[in-house]
Amino acid sequence: MYKDILKKILYTPFTLVISYLDKKQFKTVTKDFTTTDIFTHYTMPYIPQRNAKSWRSFGWAKRSDYDFLSVRICAIACLSMIIRAVTKQKPTLKTLTEKGLVLSGYTLYNQQGKFVDQGWFHHPLIQLADEYGLLGITKKYISPERACLELLAGKLVILSGDAYTFGAGQKRPKNVPFSSHQVVLVGFRQAHGVLTGMYYHNPSGEGRALTQNAYLPIEIFRSGFNFRALVFRRKTNLIQK
Repeated sequence: MYKDILKKILYTPFTLVISYLDKKQFKTVTKDFTTTDIFTHYTMPYIPQRNAKSWRSFGWAKRSDYDFLSVRICAIACLSMIIRAVTKQKPTLKTLTEKGLVLSGYTLYNQQGKFVDQGWFHHPLIQLADEYGLLGITKKYISPERACLELLAGKLVILSGDAYTFGAGQKRPKNVPFSSHQVVLVGFRQAHGVLTGMYYHNPSGEGRALTQNAYLPIEIFRSGFNFRALVFRRKTNLIQK
């Protein structure tokens, strides 16, 4: 507990400085843009992690397997979107999930056999993306402005945050527990060099208000964002399958 408090005390000044510098660079880059809404130059498909009406298309033969795993694969669905956008390969969510599990990307049971339900872990996701021609890095801290700068540089970004905020488009009430979730950044809105909102694909769109090309004003987005991300780029000389 004390280590966590000390880490936060030491870490906060660092993040404040980085955030300030990112905002400054973002303004320099975008202040003369003639459009307010900027999107990735990739055609980003939308892949939901759940669809009860067409669950077989996800690759699972048994409905029980689909029901159990589909609520846990937001990161896999995000990775699927990026793979399809960049390489045109179309692995099923089942294939990606099984490969990710082999890479220890998600822990269902610990060594004692206890159900722990933890993941997805970033490094195995990067390993999985590498199999499909993508190079990735994990960002333990990234500001929204830096994420958008990465997008402008032609990179693809998976953002981590709160499922309630990303899905409902509202700040999470205090009585609602935090639930980790991933979304794909597809664009942003700016005004005179100031970031005002974020566009993203939310894979857990079934029954949610915000799904494909979802938009949140930056204040609400920040409230649910945990400032972590995976950033990908395509390998050079990539042969599309």
